[in-house]
Amino acid sequence: MLTINNLTVSYEKNNPILKNLNYRFDKNGIYGLLGKNGSGKTTFFNTLYKILKPKEGSINFLDKKLKRSDIAYLQSEARFFYNITGNEYLSLFADSGFDLQPIIKKFSIPLNNLIDEYSLGMKKKLSILASLKQNRPIFIADEPFDNIDLESYNLLKKILLEIAKNKIVIVSSHIIESLTSVCDKILLLKDGTINKEILPEEYNNLEKIIFEFEN
Repeated sequence: MLTINNLTVSYEKNNPILKNLNYRFDKNGIYGLLGKNGSGKTTFFNTLYKILKPKEGSINFLDKKLKRSDIAYLQSEARFFYNITGNEYLSLFADSGFDLQPIIKKFSIPLNNLIDEYSLGMKKKLSILASLKQNRPIFIADEPFDNIDLESYNLLKKILLEIAKNKIVIVSSHIIESLTSVCDKILLLKDGTINKEILPEEYNNLEKIIFEFEN
């Protein structure tokens, strides 16, 4: 169980991005995070991962203070060291027992090549591999479906569905179909807080719900 209580996060003193946000992720599964640009999705992820420090509030996992080591974070734009290969990059992450080989084969990544030679899509795939290798109980992904080809897009959805059997997975995306096809719930973020929870039986009317919610 991941519990967020009264979370407030600001970049400027009097301009909070997240405002008294409360939510409880009470079981394993995939939770979609949906909101307009600037609604606070990336801020929320960065706060979970301890990149940002909240002004107020608490985040607990299994009734203890959340630690960075509880989370694997797939950022929307990964940063890499210069002049290292894909294999060298993956070796920086401890071996947790997660079998990456089937995914590496399907992703067709030239891991012996320098990352500097990779396309945006290749870099995204490498980031996915690094996040999965950590095999942590919480997996958060900020726009994971950007910059990947259709085959990898479909594979990633299958991966998320598989790992969500024993993890809390939180995914943001501006591609609505990518959320409705995998998510157990979709959370709408507006005005710095989670204002609405949408269940699968409502997905057929999701665009109407979002329009009414935003207007």
